[in-house]
Amino acid sequence: LIPAYNHEKYIGACIRSVMAQDWPRMELVIVDDGSSDGTWKAIQILGKEARKSGRFERVEAATQVNGGTCVTLNRLCEMARGDVIAEIASDDMYLPGAFSALMRPLLEDASVGVVVGQNELMDGDGRTCLWDEDRNVCDDETGRHYATFNQYLEWRTGIVGHSERFGRYETFLETNHVANGFLVRRSYLDCVLPYQREAPLEDLWLHLQLSK
Repeated sequence: LIPAYNHEKYIGACIRSVMAQDWPRMELVIVDDGSSDGTWKAIQILGKEARKSGRFERVEAATQVNGGTCVTLNRLCEMARGDVIAEIASDDMYLPGAFSALMRPLLEDASVGVVVGQNELMDGDGRTCLWDEDRNVCDDETGRHYATFNQYLEWRTGIVGHSERFGRYETFLETNHVANGFLVRRSYLDCVLPYQREAPLEDLWLHLQLSK
């Protein structure tokens, strides 16, 4: 699921990174949230490319009057039919093989509801980069730096990915510590939807509900 807003420069790379996944059965659902640039036009062009590729069992794209992230995510979830849901921002990308790696824990253990991987960092031109403590792009590795969003979150929150505190409700009450690009079982998602517009951070709200 791709919620898109004013990302004309990035939406093409985002969609093509999904098309490049090796997972055999996928659907692609995109909603443009009333972008004022060329995002919707790019989505229409890439949607046709995605359909012709034969890569997806289903491709759906829609645009709407700007309603905000929660409205867009709720519409996407209503449109989705898959048993596992992946949400990706329209300025993010998947690395090759990401879906296969993330799906493995879900297939091996029915009690696992959410899986998240490492997030490499990239600059405004899509190049892999480093961050400093203030999330500024670093040109070298001098001083404190982070090569992944996960490393940055661990430094900022003190919550290590494989610790007992990771993913717990009381830990989410302190801060969100799950990086982008997570997969979630649809059966879990249906227990907590819809996204609430009153929540200041929709991803933190979602993880709080899922952790219950």
